[in-house]
Amino acid sequence: MEHQTEDFVFIDYDGDITRGRDGWHGYFRDYSDYKIHVKHIIISGNGAAIIGETTGCHVGPEVEKEWTILWTAEVRDDLLSEWRIYSDVHEVRERLKKVQRPRKQREHSEAVKSTTLSYIYSMNAGDSKGLMELQSEDFTLIDYEGGVYRGRSGWEDYFKECPNYKIHVDHVITSGNGVAILGRTTGSHVSPEVEERETILWTAQTRDGLVAEWRLYSDTEEVEREIQQV
Repeated sequence: MEHQTEDFVFIDYDGDITRGRDGWHGYFRDYSDYKIHVKHIIISGNGAAIIGETTGCHVGPEVEKEWTILWTAEVRDDLLSEWRIYSDVHEVRERLKKVQRPRKQREHSEAVKSTTLSYIYSMNAGDSKGLMELQSEDFTLIDYEGGVYRGRSGWEDYFKECPNYKIHVDHVITSGNGVAILGRTTGSHVSPEVEERETILWTAQTRDGLVAEWRLYSDTEEVEREIQQV
């Protein structure tokens, strides 16, 4: 709790929101062996994405071996103002025949994934018009340096500069109306050597079948420095 702001927000993988400081006392009592094992931490301005795995969690070891999970954090004045979980826990449980989601919940998850993948399809096609049609009127883009750009944009200049730009999707996981995409790029503004080594993540916040926010997290600058030092 000492590391949380007074207006701290927690968002779980179903998109449920809890506001206010919370020490998770009940959870730690029930799951005293719970651990997050960090593999990568990548940055987006004052935000960070943590890619890793868990042990001792409430989902059980069988699911923990199979699921993809990540966390995003917002930092303000050296404190956490938001902590959000993205995962494919429901899909894994269904695949393992643990439990079936209610149809409405499954359809919602598929809809937000579909919106996000359609957005990526337009991006990969260099389709500026299609990209803008999938953006809300108050669309916000946040790059990995934390730069914030508001309003619909077709990325025309970027597609002109990088006509072969592609996002290659490895995993798509959800958090309510949010989607996280793990993958890689080719043909971007950074060199192929950096693209091969960087860890990159995109998050999308969807609303009414449109993308309201698109955010990039990456360790691009760190990888570029490592390459220069070789």
